[in-house]
Amino acid sequence: MILSAVVLGEQMITHERLLDVLNYECESGVFTWRKKLSTRGPVGKEAGYRSRRGRISIRIDGELYLAHRLAWFFVHSVWPEFEIDHINVNESDNRISNLRESTRSQNLFNTHARRTNKLGIKGVHYSSERGKWVAAIRANGKQKILGRFSSPYDAAAAYASASEMYHGSYGRVSWFQP
Repeated sequence: MILSAVVLGEQMITHERLLDVLNYECESGVFTWRKKLSTRGPVGKEAGYRSRRGRISIRIDGELYLAHRLAWFFVHSVWPEFEIDHINVNESDNRISNLRESTRSQNLFNTHARRTNKLGIKGVHYSSERGKWVAAIRANGKQKILGRFSSPYDAAAAYASASEMYHGSYGRVSWFQP
């Protein structure tokens, strides 16, 4: 897949052109066409398509743009300097209240537990060598072991506390309480 120059931070479309061809509803996060640019985009129809990953992309004047970056540009009149993070982790939810500018690291903090995590608790795994639950977090570019615990819930609590300390509002904790 070829990345659009916009993804890399280069502006390709002007704010005036964006306002000319698209409407954006801040409350729903949906773009609709103001002008007919192709046979697939009649006036009033929702713009863009959803990728397998859930992101919405919109093609304007032959260039492909990510809808969350266009939403930021539409509302703030400037391209985001960094990445745009979806606060609720739903990459198709482009309501302006769900978007915030973030560094790559901050964006990565705001993720669910990996699919390969059998337990479903972010930052926690079982060490069969020691018969304990291990809590670990990535902070300042390094992996930090937070401790070994007899309960997965104690390990999850340690991760939650460390996530708040190291990641602040960008930290995401995914676990359930017994």
